[in-house]
Amino acid sequence: MTFKYEHKKCVLDIETTGFNPWSGKIICIGIKDVDSNDVTIFHDDHEETLLIRFLQYFNKNNFREVIGFNVGSQWIQTVSQLRQTRNFG
Repeated sequence: MTFKYEHKKCVLDIETTGFNPWSGKIICIGIKDVDSNDVTIFHDDHEETLLIRFLQYFNKNNFREVIGFNVGSQWIQTVSQLRQTRNFG
């Protein structure tokens, strides 16, 4: 018996004003669905709104693999910024 594990992949690019999550700001997030080639760009003057919209889209599309340059540090910055804007501990 063979199991086929399928998961959605995306290419992620996060643009920031700096590398430090506590002093930099996320200004734009681009995401490309590898299967459909659809590209979605999130930009908003309010960082919290940008992050919430991006995370809703990401979760709704059930992405399981993220491809990109410096993706690990970008995810850390995204989560750090969300924690700051939402006052998470």
